[in-house]
Amino acid sequence: MIFPGAIVRSGSKVYQAIVGENSEIGENAVIGGPLRLGDTVDNSLTGTITLVGNDICMQPETYLPQGTVATENVAGGKCDDK
Repeated sequence: MIFPGAIVRSGSKVYQAIVGENSEIGENAVIGGPLRLGDTVDNSLTGTITLVGNDICMQPETYLPQGTVATENVAGGKCDDK
């Protein structure tokens, strides 16, 4: 689900995710991709759904595994900071 004002840049893939209002997914990013060897995610509340909060910028080529909750603490700041 992509909320109003959100931007998903060219080459990005979004799987089983909720992308909040006015958020930006950078080019060639993967949001909600399968867990990779070594990934540790506490998905007790989200299951396999990945959440990107409102006003969050995900950098180009970011890989965010399934079940992750992206806040400004893990996403590098709000879009207004650019």
